[in-house]
Amino acid sequence: MKHVRIYLSDWLLFRTANENDMRLSAAICTANISGVADGGWALISPYGDHASPDGSYTQRFSREQAEKVVKTWNSITGTAARVFKNVMHGLGAKFSTPVWEGHPETDKQRWPKEKLLAEITDVRTGNEGLEGRVTWNAAGAVKRAAGALYPSPLWWHWPPSGEPPSVFPELLESVGLVATPNIASVPAWTRNATMNLDSSESTAGVTDPNQHNTANHMDKKRIIEMLGLGADATDEQIETALKGAGTTANALNTANAAKTDLEASLAAETAKLTTANAELTTATARAAELTTANEALLKGVLDIAEKRGAITPAERDGFQARITTANTAADALHELQTRKAMNTLPVEINGNRIDLSTANARADALEAAIAGKMKEGDLTREQAFAKVKADAAFAPLFAAMQDPTRKES
Repeated sequence: MKHVRIYLSDWLLFRTANENDMRLSAAICTANISGVADGGWALISPYGDHASPDGSYTQRFSREQAEKVVKTWNSITGTAARVFKNVMHGLGAKFSTPVWEGHPETDKQRWPKEKLLAEITDVRTGNEGLEGRVTWNAAGAVKRAAGALYPSPLWWHWPPSGEPPSVFPELLESVGLVATPNIASVPAWTRNATMNLDSSESTAGVTDPNQHNTANHMDKKRIIEMLGLGADATDEQIETALKGAGTTANALNTANAAKTDLEASLAAETAKLTTANAELTTATARAAELTTANEALLKGVLDIAEKRGAITPAERDGFQARITTANTAADALHELQTRKAMNTLPVEINGNRIDLSTANARADALEAAIAGKMKEGDLTREQAFAKVKADAAFAPLFAAMQDPTRKES
């Protein structure tokens, strides 16, 4: 729902509390639960001059001023204002004035939550001051603070003027029930944690019991325009349109509440996703570290095995494949652990690097040496073999041929 400003006569009445040309304030007074039955009348504010809590101005509230408040309250403008206010506070399209615990509308620090204790369904002037018909909210009453609570009306009025600075309440915004009154001329609405709601209704001091039905149509045209009705709209049509607007606003409030819930859920899931992504990034980095460490460890194991003579350079790739495969890793590592060491290191003979790790390699090396000797001295094979065997440089080759740990291949 768009923010709506409702006008009374030629001056702006309902405006935000921090604008310079209007001011919203609370003057704390008292009333008594013994005379406040469910549906009964209670004193909201007594007549008289009362200093504001900070002493910066005086609230002047006469019978004449109370009659003006009643007239404004019963006007089409006042009715529309209450409907819109109640809808925006999630109370539905009601024509009543809310009675809160404290002043959650103006002091969120002291009263962070809106606790509806009652509703004022009508107002009138009495002998002692402005009175309201109170309907108690049983659910709210159960949660209210214990002890005596006093009514504190929240008024719209012009800024303080004159000397001394004074204000004159024009319209009743809401009523807060508070523990510490500023105006102590009447008792509290509640005495303790238990509501004493009887069925009696006090009408003493009422100048005109029917005056609350007197409507003021001074701004009916503006309300009609705002609701999109014809110029000849009746009060019943206006009331029906207001209820319809309230129903629409309720639906919008419900949709907005659902949207807020979805946004909160989305925010929570987004936070979880962010956390999960951070954990995944950490896990990925850790996995990379483990992979690097495993590769280094595997290389070290194979290097040690090769230097120990457990494997030959030719066997290295095969063992690496077996160790990095889940179903063969255990057997490969066990084999490396139990293999007997072999002299697998190559030797250098006459400037040639010779592999002595296998029978084939040794045989090839011997035949190459014999062929070389035969070519050098035009010798027979037997003569050349004898020279190779007698050559000290080939001693490692013959020693390797006698080693029983040498592999056959």
